[in-house]
Amino acid sequence: MFGNMFFKLWYEEDVKPNLTLKDKQEILKQISDISLKQPIHIQGISVKHSEVPKLAKFSNTKDFTGLQLYIVMTEIFKEVHGK
Repeated sequence: MFGNMFFKLWYEEDVKPNLTLKDKQEILKQISDISLKQPIHIQGISVKHSEVPKLAKFSNTKDFTGLQLYIVMTEIFKEVHGK
């Protein structure tokens, strides 16, 4: 649960203000494509920064976690689709 809040806060403070709508749509598509290949919502999933390059510049880790991408995907979806 703590990871969820940490990733949501990271997205809200560091990522969201620096992305255009087009960037968000591109990131959403990339994460969606990744989620079709592997279950990003479970613990232990690792995704290379090269798979979501526009998001990578905001990260100081070697890879993304699946949960991190899941949270970002959820937050962007809410913004883009108004849910």
